[in-house]
Amino acid sequence: MRVLKRAHSGTENSIYTRTMAVLMKKIEDTPENMKLCMQGNCSSCPSYCGKKGEGLFCARGPSKEHVKKKGCNCPQCPVWINNGLSKMYYCT
Repeated sequence: MRVLKRAHSGTENSIYTRTMAVLMKKIEDTPENMKLCMQGNCSSCPSYCGKKGEGLFCARGPSKEHVKKKGCNCPQCPVWINNGLSKMYYCT
C-alpha cells in the first residue's frame, strides 16, 4: 500500500484531504443499508458465518465469529458500490 504524505501547498493539501476522506469514509449503520447489504450480498456470501444480526461489516466492523475466507460478495453490494469502497472482507 502506498503511503500518502501530507503536502504543503494549498492545491496538493486539498488533494491529500480529499483522498484521505475517501479512504476513511464512514458507512452509515442504518436499517436501509443493512437491508441493502443482506439482500443477496452478506447473506449469500461464501464467507458469511450466518450469525443472526450480523452483516453490514463495512459500517459495523468485523464479525465477532471466526470467519474463514472462502470468497467475498462485497463488490456486488449496493452499499459497497454506492459508497465507492474498494476493500474486501470487511467481516474479518
